[in-house]
Amino acid sequence: MTMTTRTGDMDEGLKWLSELVEGKTLKAQAEAITADEPTVVVSAGAGTGKTWTLAWRFLWAVATGRARAGEILTLTFTDKAATEMADRIRALMTTVMSMASGHRSIELRLKAALEELDDGYISTIHSFASRVIKESGLSLDLDPSSRVVSSPEEDLFWNQMVDVLDRLDGRWIGTNLSGETRKTALAILEDRLTRIILATYSPASVISFARGLMDISSSRGDGPQTLWDWAENLEDRHEEVRLEVLKVAHHRWTEIYEVWFGPMGIFAALDLDSNGTQLADRLRGLKDRWKVFKEDMDLPAFLSDLSECIKNARGKLADSIALMLPERSVKAHRDGIKDQSFLWDLSLTGWSRKELELTSGLLRIAGLCWYCWEGRKSGRGLIAFDDMILRAGEVLEREKSYSNRFKEIMVDEFQDTNGLQDRLIRSMSDGKMLFLVGDLKQSIYRFRHADLSLFGGYIQEVRKGGGRYVSLDVSFRTRDELIHRINDLFSKVWKDGLGRSLPHRYEKLCPPVDQDWHKARQEVSVPPLELLLTYPEKKTSAEEKRNIAMELLSNRLSSLVGEATVWDKSEGKTGPLRWRDIAILVPSRAIFPAIQRVLGGRGIPLHFEKNTSYYARTEVQDSVALLKYLSDPDDMLSLAGFLSSPLSAIPLRDAQDLVFKGAGLGERLALGYPGLWKKLERWRITGRVKGASAVMEELVADGSILERFAEWKRSGVAANLRRTVDLLREYESTVGSGLSGASGWLADAMKRKAKEEEAGSVGPDEDVVKVMTIHGSKGLEFPLVVLAGCDGRSRGFPQALLPSIHLGAALSDDESLSRKVHRFLDDEEEEEERERLFYVGCTRARDSLILVGTGEPADGSWLKTAMDHGFMEWAATDLTGGPSAGGEPASVERGAVIGGPAKPGGLDRLSPSSWALFRHCPHGWRLRFRQAVDLSWEAGDGSEPGGADLGTLTHWLLARWDFSVEGKRGVEKLLSWDRSLLPPDLRPLWAQEDVRSSVKSWLTDLAEGPDGGMYRELLREGRLEREVPFRVPLADGPLLVGAVDLMWEDCGKVFIRDYKTTGTDSDVHRLYDDQLRLYGLAVHLGMEAESVDMALCLLREGGKELSVDLAPFQSWGDLEEAVRADALSAASGPWSRSVDLCDSCPFRRVCRGY
Repeated sequence: MTMTTRTGDMDEGLKWLSELVEGKTLKAQAEAITADEPTVVVSAGAGTGKTWTLAWRFLWAVATGRARAGEILTLTFTDKAATEMADRIRALMTTVMSMASGHRSIELRLKAALEELDDGYISTIHSFASRVIKESGLSLDLDPSSRVVSSPEEDLFWNQMVDVLDRLDGRWIGTNLSGETRKTALAILEDRLTRIILATYSPASVISFARGLMDISSSRGDGPQTLWDWAENLEDRHEEVRLEVLKVAHHRWTEIYEVWFGPMGIFAALDLDSNGTQLADRLRGLKDRWKVFKEDMDLPAFLSDLSECIKNARGKLADSIALMLPERSVKAHRDGIKDQSFLWDLSLTGWSRKELELTSGLLRIAGLCWYCWEGRKSGRGLIAFDDMILRAGEVLEREKSYSNRFKEIMVDEFQDTNGLQDRLIRSMSDGKMLFLVGDLKQSIYRFRHADLSLFGGYIQEVRKGGGRYVSLDVSFRTRDELIHRINDLFSKVWKDGLGRSLPHRYEKLCPPVDQDWHKARQEVSVPPLELLLTYPEKKTSAEEKRNIAMELLSNRLSSLVGEATVWDKSEGKTGPLRWRDIAILVPSRAIFPAIQRVLGGRGIPLHFEKNTSYYARTEVQDSVALLKYLSDPDDMLSLAGFLSSPLSAIPLRDAQDLVFKGAGLGERLALGYPGLWKKLERWRITGRVKGASAVMEELVADGSILERFAEWKRSGVAANLRRTVDLLREYESTVGSGLSGASGWLADAMKRKAKEEEAGSVGPDEDVVKVMTIHGSKGLEFPLVVLAGCDGRSRGFPQALLPSIHLGAALSDDESLSRKVHRFLDDEEEEEERERLFYVGCTRARDSLILVGTGEPADGSWLKTAMDHGFMEWAATDLTGGPSAGGEPASVERGAVIGGPAKPGGLDRLSPSSWALFRHCPHGWRLRFRQAVDLSWEAGDGSEPGGADLGTLTHWLLARWDFSVEGKRGVEKLLSWDRSLLPPDLRPLWAQEDVRSSVKSWLTDLAEGPDGGMYRELLREGRLEREVPFRVPLADGPLLVGAVDLMWEDCGKVFIRDYKTTGTDSDVHRLYDDQLRLYGLAVHLGMEAESVDMALCLLREGGKELSVDLAPFQSWGDLEEAVRADALSAASGPWSRSVDLCDSCPFRRVCRGY
């Protein structure tokens, strides 16, 4: 009877729980939560609630009696994720338990689960492995007191190995190894080939190579013997790689042949018989030689022949061919063929004897180093991270009872798993329920040797009937417009699958249309997608390009903050955009300095997440100088460095007086600053007795040192000094407390620019912009995301030796093929991951995504990918020839954000200068905006200095001027600026005295006139806005884009002024008038201003104003219709020449050449 009651209670409880799951989750989530197949694989797209689903899955297993909390192994990717998962599970079980009062069995199970949750298994895989080892007792040949090896211990060992190889120290090897391993290692050390390798590449390079290859191999579960075996079988392994590479290459070669000789190929479309050019003659010969395709055709010979045939191809025939090529360029087509000509050598001659011998020798040396490292760890009771997983696997193999304690295994972020980790999970999964969650599209940890084919294999396995596959595709993160645009882009990028080895289709994200808050969530004013593009001169350096792009970004963000609205998830409503709502994501940290220099210099609050420049920080270098001097009293250079730093508390000028007076620095310090001298002597004793960390602790305890740093730097300085204490403690606890050793270790790390993360983090309520890499942003989300530096494509720093998962070693020798073959094999995987990184960056955005870069991005860059797949058609675009890249830091003036993105139709965007030129002459517009011909007008008779750049320089100065002659930012102040403060392209002009004289005259006349006084007063009152950006959508027309020079409101009227440097008699004024009319239309529509006062401000004539009205248009509506019609005509043509205006056209000399 009791059993019947319990069964009935459980049936009712299960029904109640099922209804609860269905009511609290989406259909796909509920399917994943309640699935009872042995293996369940969940593909969880960005923002689709995977943590929520995992928490419910855990609760379901407990509440249904399938497993207790301690019988569920839950593995996460990071410690933070493990903590969040445990908290989410605890909160969910607490909530559901409070609702289950009528279902006693469920309530009791949840209560028991909550009591044992703290002792449960919710952790990273490394933490789990560590726990297995500690709980294994003596079943492992490992000291129970073993610990994880510290960074100082690892660094010191590998520095020692560099010295061992440099000296070919057989005695050291013999002491540290034994048995057959010792015998083989000594033979390797005595081998003539080892000497050749060390002389060719240097011991330090060989050690760096060995460490890299060990890292790759250990992630696959291999050991040092694997490398020695590889060396023994190298020729067979290399031949397997050669055949695989040639198989791929042959397919590509055949595709090129089909481009030329296929039924729809180039030769089928060309009429070469009637063409008498040399190129046609060469092509006829090529066609005759290769027109019959054979299976055993010598395709490398064909490609070589083709390459010579189309070399330097020009003219109409070459242009016609280009249109039929995938690259749309004969030169690019030939370059692509030539770039892979090394494969012809691989096909004909194979690997050289030299590179086989060098590779074999390197594998043997790497194995030797690895054995020595294993000996060091074993002798001192140390284990590395990959050792944990390997050793835990040994425990689980021997003690099945340990893995049998689990009934369910849940793994999060499975796409980032490597082979060794997968082996551990598989070793425990027999007879258990396996629940894997991940997203192939978000696998970005290739540098950690993540193998996403593992997750792909599980997906294919369960789809074939080996379990259940569930796709979570409803994103709760991103607004609808942005979701659709991301889907549109990546469904094209991945139209043939996610990669060559991953034929899985792209699974689109869907908006949560059934949620109550969904409609309100769309009511944000920030544009969903924007491109900020710059067009600097070709000779502009990479650093200057970044500065230009960052200044454009600075202006844009400043115009959005406080003005645009975003969705506040915590409040469930829209709110104004704050700095803390913004994240700037970058592909690499190389862009950090430009962001700090430009945005930080303009007062935008920034926090750099996980910056690895710890050893480059001045406070760290000053600390090292202090410790080096304390360990060596004769090191006057280190003492001078410390005294010149804020840590010494000596004013810099006084410190320089001390330092530069010659010998006897210590004596002068003792006489001039006896208190500091005594402190240093006390610290020296403290360091020798207690260690360097005690010195730094005392230094950090003195809170007054932070007052010597700029306020915005203090938190970072304090955090980095505390990090120094922690690093020294780690050194002292694992290596020793010697002051000399600790200071030397830090100095060595600083010298070799070791990567160490800076300390410090910010709370969620601090109003700062977060700056981080894409990898650092994984798992995070922000209302507005900026992808900066997305126009480049970095390959990292070249190395003489590269560890290769395919070939063992990739040599940089010009005669070897291994580096080129390695890149051939690696490029495809690298390109696929670059696409995934772009996807991860895009899907961090909730409301708005901004892409920043040059309008001519590198091939393979994110921006080029976006352009090639039509992403620009959806975006509001800000174009610039390059705003200031330098200059005196100025407070950012926040212009009003007017309107949002345009609707498609005709041109997708239209600027005042573009519209004015089209109205003037459609033919000229086509030359400028379709054919990129530089149309520069000849204003006046050419007697004025500066040319066309004079106007650019004047506008740059006007944006920073306070409309006074001698004020803080008056004419005299501006003209006294050093040329280095100007953008690079304006610096030569600034050096011309006659240019400066003209500018001074114009600005002085304007300042002393009535309008200058009015502008000055408006600026003082905060009513005058300058360089006001606008983006106004025209109904069924283009997006109107541009920036108004001056704007203010008064008595219900909006006043706009446009600076001009030409005179009143200039032929170009009719274009200026139309430009100003479009400015007026944008203000009328964007600000709903019925009355707009428009005028040109002629700087040559003391700021004289020329009013502009709507005529010949009768009304704003009339003007709007004209703009809409012109946008359609400009997109489709015809582009007729305005012949009647040719003689007076300001472009006449340039245009007549076309």
